[in-house]
Amino acid sequence: MGVISGVVGSLKEINKDTIRLLSLFDKEIKPIIKKDAKILDLGFGPLARFSIEFAKRGYRVTGIDISKTILKCAKKYIDKANVKVRLLKGDITEIDKIREKFDLVFCYATFYHIPPHLTGISLIKINNILNKDGRLFVEFGTITKKSLKDYIRTPFYLGGHYIKRLFGKGFHVNVSRFTSREIEEMVEKAGFEIEKKKLENPFSY
Repeated sequence: MGVISGVVGSLKEINKDTIRLLSLFDKEIKPIIKKDAKILDLGFGPLARFSIEFAKRGYRVTGIDISKTILKCAKKYIDKANVKVRLLKGDITEIDKIREKFDLVFCYATFYHIPPHLTGISLIKINNILNKDGRLFVEFGTITKKSLKDYIRTPFYLGGHYIKRLFGKGFHVNVSRFTSREIEEMVEKAGFEIEKKKLENPFSY
């Protein structure tokens, strides 16, 4: 199971999103993990943007993605940034194949691509590779009330994917969405305790 993903949005939007997430990381997560913490970045993407920033902060970083193409692309950005990041090809739903523990598992803009019937067991597997007092930062696809911007953007986004598939350059991308209550139940059944949660349209938790 997996999805070969690219980057959606302009570089300006991506940079803005990166800054926002790193600000949240520095405020909420950095104070509660070790200075040399082992971080696993699940689905790091072609830019490896968070893996690179974590490495710059002195953390020991491992990145996993299912696509060989993304691994190849990410390595170029990592080499350019002159940081050390270990890259592995792997599937989140088979994360239990990793025989080591981490202090933090970071999974942004990726976890909601897992089919619903595999979400719960994937959370359990992630918990099993965390050290004692380890943390998981994860973004779920949430069922939220749509804004006018969403109604305007969605047809263009879906239409673009449809046209790409017609020419053999696109693919179906699964997006699993859950209610806040469903997410809380899955997380708790996987053995986690929720420390912080934040709902944003359309995906954050």
